[in-house]
Formats: sequence, C-alpha cells, structure tokens
Amino acid sequence: MSLYKTLIKPVLFCGDPERMHHAAIRTGRMIGRVGVVRAALQAAYRVRDARLETEVCGIRFENPIGLAAGYDKSGEAIRFLEALGFGFIEIGSVSADVSLGNPRPRLFRLPQDEAVVVHYGLQNDGAEAIAARLDQTARRTPLGINIVKTNRGMDASPDCEADIMDDYARSVRVLKHRGDYLMLNLSCPNTEMGRDFFADREHIVRFLSMLAKLDIPCPVFLKVS
Repeated sequence: MSLYKTLIKPVLFCGDPERMHHAAIRTGRMIGRVGVVRAALQAAYRVRDARLETEVCGIRFENPIGLAAGYDKSGEAIRFLEALGFGFIEIGSVSADVSLGNPRPRLFRLPQDEAVVVHYGLQNDGAEAIAARLDQTARRTPLGINIVKTNRGMDASPDCEADIMDDYARSVRVLKHRGDYLMLNLSCPNTEMGRDFFADREHIVRFLSMLAKLDIPCPVFLKVS
C-alpha cells in the first residue's frame, strides 16, 4: 500500500482519470496472462482462513470482500483481479448491445474525499462479445454478471415496456451460463420523464414472470433504486 501511495498513485493522478482507468484494465489484462505473475500476486494478497468463508445461494466464497460492477465493465481483466484476493468479482454492467456510454468527460476525481464521480453511462462491449470473452477465460473465483438495459445515447427516444423487457431477456439468454450469479440492474432504463420504470410493482411482477421463462440455472439478484 505504501508503494501505491508514494509511487503509483501520483503517476496515475497525472493523467486523465478515464484514460488511467482504461490503462489499468489493459495492464491487468496483460498481467493476467502471465502465470508466474498471477502466482506472485496470489502469494502476496490471497488470504485463506476458514473464518472468512461463507456460502450464499449455494455459491461458496473464500472471503466476503468482492469487487463490485463498474470497474471491469467488459470482463477484460478477471484473471488479474482474482489474483488480488477478491472473494468474488462482478463485471458489468453488461447490456444486450454495445453501449458507448455518455459523452466525455464522465469520470471525475474528488481527491479530498478519496472518491470519484462516475457518469460513464453504462459503457460496455455488449453481451455477445463479453460472453465470447468469458468462454476463453479460465477462473477460480465466483463471477457475477451485472446486466442492464442498453444505453442507446442521450438523444435516444424513451423505451417502451416491451423494449425494456426484451433487452434484458436478450442479455440473460446469452450470459446465463457464463457466471455464478446474475445481478439485474433495474435502476437505469431510459423512460419518459425520467420515471423509475421498476418502481411500479406491476412492472416488477411482469419482469419476474418473464425471467421465470428463461430457465436461468444460477442465482439471480435484483439491484433496484
């Protein structure tokens, strides 16, 4: 940690935050391909202790500290990230179609608060491309896939109920066998007047009925506003 604070962090903070984010993902992707480096990272950061192990919905977690969705949006650096000792990794948010996200700038540092403001707009490579990438990624850490409605841009027309349901269903069909659990992000569909589509109980009921027909083999969680 001292090495990070004294050397790595000052270098990273010299550049645009989004460029540094993408550079970190690319670096992690390359490191993840080198077995000896992964082994060294695991030796340094992986903690094995029975007191930390837990089970949720039939999934065994080595420890309860996981990486949330939003960092590795398209599942590019999974092998590197699991070498850092996380108990689980959640990628995404992933949408049915490719999403370029919001216009830049869209990532802002708040150094005094040791925080960032994120306004990416759900940028990701799309469900098909990410599924193909996951098929080529060996892993040992539980993987969650965060699924969201495709962001078609700030000028796109509002989505109707059928479009929203279909978009989620397409992603679920493609990704349901690729992770240990699915996290369905229901907080972001672009609807008329910014209305929270899933705040309506009837929409939730119809959504769950739709999911029940998709024969999902893994646990499913809902992220709501």
